[in-house]
Amino acid sequence: MFQIKCQFDAAVDRAAERRLRQITERVHRALADCLNEIATVWMKQVKRRMPVDTGDAKRQVHAVLASPASLIAAVGSDIDYVAHLEFGSPYVAGGQVIGWLPGDPLITEWVRKSMGAAGNHGGTHSEDELMPPFRGSFDTIRQFVMQRVRRIPNDIAAVVART
Repeated sequence: MFQIKCQFDAAVDRAAERRLRQITERVHRALADCLNEIATVWMKQVKRRMPVDTGDAKRQVHAVLASPASLIAAVGSDIDYVAHLEFGSPYVAGGQVIGWLPGDPLITEWVRKSMGAAGNHGGTHSEDELMPPFRGSFDTIRQFVMQRVRRIPNDIAAVVART
């Protein structure tokens, strides 16, 4: 019979556990910081690219930032009709948004409402505006996101080295 016996000094074990907890907390903070950086850049891009008629949708775009306890960040809006801008309807951009998938050409030309008046008037829009505003804006920052995500192992290594 082969046996291995290990005995640990309780003080050393507590110190190691405390250090591991500290490393975990710092790694979670580094990940939250990364997510928040991406969410903030994305939110700014969505606000820049959001189609504007009355300006309500643009003003209501917000980011929910991550914390070390909850590694989830999101960008969204509480305005109901933003879902139609994002996922389409026959009345928004002449139905062009329906079926749009990431990687498809961004929709930058459409017939739109003009100055809040009902109906399509063929008004002009800013060249920065695009549809779908959230997925389309994410497509425009995809390179930044990939570069930032690739830096995560270095961020974690730096955190561990400081601990």
